[in-house]
Amino acid sequence: MNEQTFRANEWLDPVFSQGTEPGVRENYPLANAGVGTAKTGFSPKKFLIPGWTGDSLGSKTAYAIKSHSEELWRFALKYFNSFEDCNKTLKNSIYLEFLDFAKSKNLTNHEFSSYVEFWPHLFSPASPYAKEIKEFKNIYCYRAVIVYLYRLQFVLLLGKVANIPLKKSHYLNPSSFITKVFPKGSSKELICESLQSNRYSWFMPKDSFNKTILELAEHFQNISCIEFLKIFSHVPGIKFLPKFSHTLSHKYFGDFLNQLLNKIPKWLNTGRSRSDVINTKFSGDFLESLTNSFWLGQKETDTIISPDFIGEGFDKGPFLKICQEIQFLTSLLNHAKKKNLPPVEFLSTCMKEKYSQTCEDGFGQMKLFDPGHIKGELLYSRIFLNLVNFPKKNPHHHLVNQINAQLKTLKRDGLLFVFSNQNLFVPSQGERVSTLLQDFKMNIYFNFENLKGKGEITSYLYVLSKRLPGKKERPLTSGSERKESCLFFRWSGDLSSFYNFSEFTTELQNYLSRQEAFSNSIYHKELHQGLSFEFHHDAILNGKLLHSSSQDTSKITHPSFFKNLTKFCTPLDNFFMIESLNPGNRQDKAEPDYTLELLGYRGRHEDKFPFILIADHSNPDKIDLEIIPSSSYKAKVEEYGYACFHYFGLIPKKLNLNVNIFREYFLTDIGQQIIQLSLDGLTKLKSKLQALLVPKFFIPLNQANLELHENFNFLKSDSDELLNLHPEFLNNSFNLFKDNLAEYTKKHPLEILDAIVQFKLTIQQCLRSNHLVNSVSAYQNPIIQEKLEGLTLRPIINNNDNIHVEPLTNKKENLHLPLTHTQIKQKGENWYLELSSNGIKVFRLYSDPTLLNFISFLLGSVVGLPIAKILMILSVPEVDDLKEVLDNFNDVESCLNSLYQNTSTIISKLITQQVASLPLSN
Repeated sequence: MNEQTFRANEWLDPVFSQGTEPGVRENYPLANAGVGTAKTGFSPKKFLIPGWTGDSLGSKTAYAIKSHSEELWRFALKYFNSFEDCNKTLKNSIYLEFLDFAKSKNLTNHEFSSYVEFWPHLFSPASPYAKEIKEFKNIYCYRAVIVYLYRLQFVLLLGKVANIPLKKSHYLNPSSFITKVFPKGSSKELICESLQSNRYSWFMPKDSFNKTILELAEHFQNISCIEFLKIFSHVPGIKFLPKFSHTLSHKYFGDFLNQLLNKIPKWLNTGRSRSDVINTKFSGDFLESLTNSFWLGQKETDTIISPDFIGEGFDKGPFLKICQEIQFLTSLLNHAKKKNLPPVEFLSTCMKEKYSQTCEDGFGQMKLFDPGHIKGELLYSRIFLNLVNFPKKNPHHHLVNQINAQLKTLKRDGLLFVFSNQNLFVPSQGERVSTLLQDFKMNIYFNFENLKGKGEITSYLYVLSKRLPGKKERPLTSGSERKESCLFFRWSGDLSSFYNFSEFTTELQNYLSRQEAFSNSIYHKELHQGLSFEFHHDAILNGKLLHSSSQDTSKITHPSFFKNLTKFCTPLDNFFMIESLNPGNRQDKAEPDYTLELLGYRGRHEDKFPFILIADHSNPDKIDLEIIPSSSYKAKVEEYGYACFHYFGLIPKKLNLNVNIFREYFLTDIGQQIIQLSLDGLTKLKSKLQALLVPKFFIPLNQANLELHENFNFLKSDSDELLNLHPEFLNNSFNLFKDNLAEYTKKHPLEILDAIVQFKLTIQQCLRSNHLVNSVSAYQNPIIQEKLEGLTLRPIINNNDNIHVEPLTNKKENLHLPLTHTQIKQKGENWYLELSSNGIKVFRLYSDPTLLNFISFLLGSVVGLPIAKILMILSVPEVDDLKEVLDNFNDVESCLNSLYQNTSTIISKLITQQVASLPLSN
């Protein structure tokens, strides 16, 4: 069974095309005649779990090993009864093991304060704890047998790999062989807790078991390490079984662990270990299940992951750690065999490296001399903390305490992986999280809340690193306004079979291999079976997540929005060639940039670009982007500087690209959200800008030109024409356009956006350059003319108190010259209107600037007439009456302000509708 791979689907349903599936046996008979039968008859393949290949089925070899182990266990029980007069060290070890057992059974009413009080009860049938002690003996003796079998397996492989012959005594007492191969105090000494004297090392079978041990030795050659781990899950007479998770022990979860422990540190560039042995600590819940998945996920690499499974309690204590350390030694032997390394020296060196990384070595320096013995608490480059079960009272406090407890043993360049069913970023616990993140940095946050069928896999995974001593940043305290970025993964869907979990692991591996950690800001992938893989940048401020924790469906990080966002957007570098202009970021090139020269751009570096993009990081909570013409570059640099502002040259890659659309997009709510997610932090800013998502429909297409109804010609008006339109007409026309907007947008979304953006810019020009009260053009507006027609008029010459007329010429004939020019000027606190004829100044009219504006407007229609005649026939209203018209009648300005707000809203909704495929509402 071990010589040829077993495939359950192949065994039950041999009707398939040869070579179409992995593991297909060569020369397997193809029964073409059976195809028709299979369609109508019984097909066992339909009832098998997808992806299952029969690997978990017990083999004949495994059954034999288990039978022999039970035989040894029965002998161990008899042998244990001879311990009544054993030494104090063994008595105390057995007593400590019983305390762990009693705690696991909630046996707290015993009065054993030391092994002296406990020992008489251990062998007394009359003890009130006889039932519990019997169960303890069964488990304890079986554990001693298992440890012996682990040692035996290791010794057999060591003898084979190192070409050292074994004697029968070595089979019965593996420790004697180990001591011979790895002499204590020599350069080959093996620093290893599991192979030293411990609470389980007392068991040795007698000579009468020679045949049994020899059979076991033969079987060990034909069994995998995973099958060996599963053999001892249950023995008759033992009721105590640790909680086991089939998902956490699964091969596909093991592949995920491998990605976390090997790929994630490299992806984050957390630093390379000084040693080829990476100390890794596993702690928390379901440790026994994690041993299976860990070994299943191990791949052959030059880096050696040294696991320590450290937990509290009877099922997660010393026994698990000892067995797994021997298993690790066995894996080192296999590694040495594959790499053709001297096994004895290789094992000795690896274990010395492992135990040289202790808390005494807190600055990451290697020791000059071999430690010779285990001293101090180990430091770990990876710590895996699995927290499935939480107390009902204050679970968040428990989570924070568990994370803080790992700080001392985490190396300065190490990573802490925290699987948790308790959300760390609870809004009400921001202050506590801020305190935690003074010592830790949150690098990655995985969210599995929406992953159904995940079993005991927790809802959250946090990947943290240690802030260096003496260089601790405190960006997250309540008094700080500084954000800190982190990376966010969300896996969603329904795992109808846990086999489908491999889809996520494969996609994660692909993503890590092709994307830099902080280059791509937003990513979404639809996997098979309706599964969803999402990635984006997030930020932490005052201990709270800013984006992914929001349940608002209008936020781009909401699952329903995120999918369409990545589908209907494309990176900014598909529209522009982008190059940094900041002196510190721009690399001086010895060779000319031929690409730009071919495009016709020569001269100064910034002059090669028609547009300049400015990234404003002056407020980390609100990063802004601004696009300016290159002619304004120097002025902007003088105004902003380089400290918080970064400048990039832009060259459009598409013809007829409207830059104003991008300016408006950066101001919309969706644009702002994408900017905050994508550009957080100052590292690799150019890469982040290139990956910045922009709606795909911004790409100009060669389609039929948009033909708007004549009722919508107001959108094409310039500023003067817009000021001449009646507010009621303008409002009605705009409302009619809004009613037809959805119909136009279906076919011409980009053209409609162009028209609305241009209309908004025209309104903006009206409001900025020509304030209505002082605007000459304003008097042409029909609604203002209607109001003016009702005012009382007075001639400007005969006793008009509002106007003072001053002649500027002594020649009478000059008074009759034709009017060619008027200009309003100020002299001190006085305002006047100057009337001229071909450069000859004839009159000055002193008055209020409001009235002078109105007179200038009137004179604009009588240019060419004699100036004296104009003054004789010109009548104007009182200043107060004119101001009342303009002050109390602001419909034009209010209309323009209202239209400006409406256009901004429509632009935002139109972009959102195109990106998120939502209906465009009014």
